[in-house]
Amino acid sequence: MKQAIEIPTDRQLLTQLLLESRAQIAKQQELIENLQHQLNQLQRMLFGQKSEKRNKNKNNKIEPKKEILLINNITSSPSHQKSPNGRRPLPADLERIKIKHDIPEDKRFCPSCEFKLHCVGKEVSEQLDFIPAKLFVKQHIRYKYGCRCCQKIITAAMPEQPIDKGLAGAGLLADIVISKYQDALPLYRQELRFARLGYDLVRSTLCDWVSQIAIRLKPIVDAMITDALLKSHKIHTDDTSIRVLAKQGKAHTGRLWVYVGGSCAPPCTIYQYSKTRRSEVPYTFLKDYCGYLQADAYAGYDKCYERGNIIEIACFAHSRRSTPRKCVITEGENPSPEAYLEHWVPSFEFMEVTT
Repeated sequence: MKQAIEIPTDRQLLTQLLLESRAQIAKQQELIENLQHQLNQLQRMLFGQKSEKRNKNKNNKIEPKKEILLINNITSSPSHQKSPNGRRPLPADLERIKIKHDIPEDKRFCPSCEFKLHCVGKEVSEQLDFIPAKLFVKQHIRYKYGCRCCQKIITAAMPEQPIDKGLAGAGLLADIVISKYQDALPLYRQELRFARLGYDLVRSTLCDWVSQIAIRLKPIVDAMITDALLKSHKIHTDDTSIRVLAKQGKAHTGRLWVYVGGSCAPPCTIYQYSKTRRSEVPYTFLKDYCGYLQADAYAGYDKCYERGNIIEIACFAHSRRSTPRKCVITEGENPSPEAYLEHWVPSFEFMEVTT
């Protein structure tokens, strides 16, 4: 049998109990909201979208009545135009090889009345084709001339080669470097490709050629850094880990840094390798730079901003990750900067500043 609850009759005591109950309910309600928020975040991590790309057809409308921040000189970006259907025309600068198809002269008669046919026009259709790569050998024939008087012999000079006394010509070296760094074709796959073309090039030889070409191209890279990249108004930078193989011993993890000039024409991209991720790597590379640097939240970049000649531009993706997801903005409130950011991030992705 349930016991009867004794309700006090004192008015002051009842008021105190009511206030304590309301405070306890509010505390419990806040705990429920926090737990519900954590549950939503966990479900989003497990079952939600992993990509940070947004659908531009959604969440790109802002109601004027709920605007909190006024931004001048901002216009909506043009809508994406769908590409027309059908086959694209082939570029006009490609070489055209004309293949004529004609009716034999003894068959140029009408099948109905057997009267002789005459040409009234032609139909032209284009087909894209490909000539496979092939290896060939250059024979450098250097003529020798001798003096019958003093028996001195003079040989014709050899043109300067990319690799002195090397086996590979300039075209082969260019193809190896472009295939490796532009087309992401590793050297072990190129080794198989050259074997299929008729000559066995071992991977150690290819590695040695790439190393020597890098030494040859270093003056060009240095000029790109000083004359293009460091003169950019803004530089984007990031780094990633890379597994480095060793001739002896185990492989180790190195770092590959990328620097992209934001105002170069054409864009300038520089890659830098380092064994570690210490802050001295970007600090040394950017010691003579003055401008804006856009990077992630890695603390190693903080040393670059201490001198004052480099202005930090935060990464939008990283700021979104570190911003609390639970931000509610209503009219009449004075929201925090984090709330401003959470409210306007979807809008910024569909706007551009006009100058």
